[in-house]
Amino acid sequence: MHQTGQIYRPPSEASVQRLEVTIGCSHNKCSFCTMYRKTPFRVAPIEDVEMDLKELHDRGEKITRIYLTNGDPFVLGTDRLVKIAELVHQYLPEVEVLTCYASIQNLKAKSLEDLKLLKSVGYDVDHTIFSFIPNTAEIAYYGMMQGLEAWLDRQKSEEICARNGQLSSAQIREILSRQIRTEKLAIKAITLRTFIADGNSRNDLAAHVYDTTYGTVREGVDSIVVIDDSIVRGTTLRQSIIKILCRQKPKKIVIVSSSPQIRYPDCYGIDMSKMGEFIAFHAAIALLKERRLERVIDEVYTKSKAQIALPKEKVVNYVKEIYAPFTDEEISAKIAEMITPENCPSEIAVVYQTIDHLHQACPNHSGDWYFSGDYPTPGGNRLVNGAFVEWYEKRFNS
Repeated sequence: MHQTGQIYRPPSEASVQRLEVTIGCSHNKCSFCTMYRKTPFRVAPIEDVEMDLKELHDRGEKITRIYLTNGDPFVLGTDRLVKIAELVHQYLPEVEVLTCYASIQNLKAKSLEDLKLLKSVGYDVDHTIFSFIPNTAEIAYYGMMQGLEAWLDRQKSEEICARNGQLSSAQIREILSRQIRTEKLAIKAITLRTFIADGNSRNDLAAHVYDTTYGTVREGVDSIVVIDDSIVRGTTLRQSIIKILCRQKPKKIVIVSSSPQIRYPDCYGIDMSKMGEFIAFHAAIALLKERRLERVIDEVYTKSKAQIALPKEKVVNYVKEIYAPFTDEEISAKIAEMITPENCPSEIAVVYQTIDHLHQACPNHSGDWYFSGDYPTPGGNRLVNGAFVEWYEKRFNS
């Protein structure tokens, strides 16, 4: 096993197997720290990393956690970290956790949206195919691809710079040749919009509208990321898209929504006037029940019902309290669970655009009431409270 200089690690990692991926500290200028002062920073050759992993494999020991050394391995580009993770799971498939030190600077160098999306596929772009749900998500798909390609270019340059003259011409060409894998995996077989179909026929339509391209996904190896323009009811995803993608038995399916979670009804022309239409609402209700917070549902009903006779200018949107106990990620995880078909062999995840980043993308368009519940006119608050009262009374009187 390679080990250069003194090893420093937190007490919680004292008995954890080490794996050297960097030597020294990339910053090494802190006046209070002398740990790596005499150790010039460099990146451990990937050949050495693989050699150490092979040695661990040959020992035959069960290893479930590995601590990456030395000072701040997170300085490595994500591509490099992905490669290390791939090698770890190749030689030591029982490993569940990789840990390491990371500086604030190195964390900030990777954008939040990149980290969230890449986390969903295990940072493994080599084994991930990106696609879109036709036809409305195609424009958003092009934007996602531009962002991914720019991110991959940064990772390539960071890896080349980090290895500082250690690369051969062939190794540089190999790094530069890496590309984001794309494929049109979902095909719309007929020209129909399930969004505008009535509730009774929507499920039947969704089950027959789409087909998929076969032969491009490696079973149990590749993950699939598909972007949709929005997720309102989840009907098309549950009844059609995910079912057909599951036929290819990918390791994981990630649904990316270019819009934030649609939580509130609309009163400005779009047919979304009922609370029961939104899968985000159903996910929040399910979480309230799971955590024994049903009283919140009753309290919101009581408050909303009491406002029916008030002038619209005095009405408050109390439906926000349904979502308040949970993070966006918790609701997304519940939605993923709800749209997973029976007997699906793949893990399903959902990643939503955030409201803040939506405003950054569309700075001249401030309408976000579907997502935030902040209606631009007083009638919006009256609508959302009325929609909740209707849902609650129908639920208990049916």
